[in-house]
Amino acid sequence: MKCEIIRDLLPLYIENLCSEESCREVEAHLASCGRCRAEYRNMTAEVPVAETDEERVQKILKEADLFINSKKEVERSFVDRALRVFNLIVFCLAAVCNVLAAAVVIFGYGLRYPSVYLDYKGFLQIFIILYALCPTVISLVNLCIMKRYPGRKKILTRVLSGVLVPAVLAGLIGTVSLFLIPPFCSATFRITAYMKVDKDVEDSVRAAAVCFPAAVPEAAEAAVYHYSKFSTLFEDSWEMEAGWNLPKQEFESEKKRISELRALSRKSETKSGTEYTVSGMVYPEGVSVTVIFDDAAGRIEYRAYFSGSK
Repeated sequence: MKCEIIRDLLPLYIENLCSEESCREVEAHLASCGRCRAEYRNMTAEVPVAETDEERVQKILKEADLFINSKKEVERSFVDRALRVFNLIVFCLAAVCNVLAAAVVIFGYGLRYPSVYLDYKGFLQIFIILYALCPTVISLVNLCIMKRYPGRKKILTRVLSGVLVPAVLAGLIGTVSLFLIPPFCSATFRITAYMKVDKDVEDSVRAAAVCFPAAVPEAAEAAVYHYSKFSTLFEDSWEMEAGWNLPKQEFESEKKRISELRALSRKSETKSGTEYTVSGMVYPEGVSVTVIFDDAAGRIEYRAYFSGSK
């Protein structure tokens, strides 16, 4: 073929639009003609070789996969950030609520000697504390896992984040219960705190004081003292115990005073071996009082208990 015809066919040849016979003719001519071969090189340098339909489809599918994967990665990244922010917010709010709830209970109930109260209804108190601490602990654990293993354990962090929602509800129940049945009491064993009680129970303690000495006797030995008060939204209860050894003369004098005490209602006196016990009630407050005398040891033990609704 002439060069003019070959040059006209070159664009079609480059685009893979020529028939097989025309392609053979063009290739044979390019092999023998330097001018047409140079023209072909110029044209292919400026125009990229056309892709086949299969290559074009594969390229489109690859681009689609890249787009889908990048979209999923963005979504996962967004979810991870959202979970991290959610856990951080829950931890901060829950921790603040725990501290405020404890402070409100301690100061709101006027606890003079704040202590954790687990003697009465012990399991209930433990569950109240655990419920109130649930969101704080779970969110803190989740944040630690996210920080230590940022690219791993995602299933665990998402499970914990899912559990965090009911944990928040449990925390609210626990916090409300803290105000109704607080796991705190006012308690002391210090002998220097003798008869120094919380203000809200001063009246009932004053009633019981008729059986207790006004102060620890100077001659007292091996003196012990215990006072505790527990309050809920519905009731107050307290107990007080004191004991010491006295010289025989003071021991007999105190024994006589208690046996002749008229402030006790439903008074009962019992003797067992060397022990002489006087018990009764002090009204109108309804304080239960017991005094035990051990003649052999010269020891006196005073006990008072009160429980009443508000």
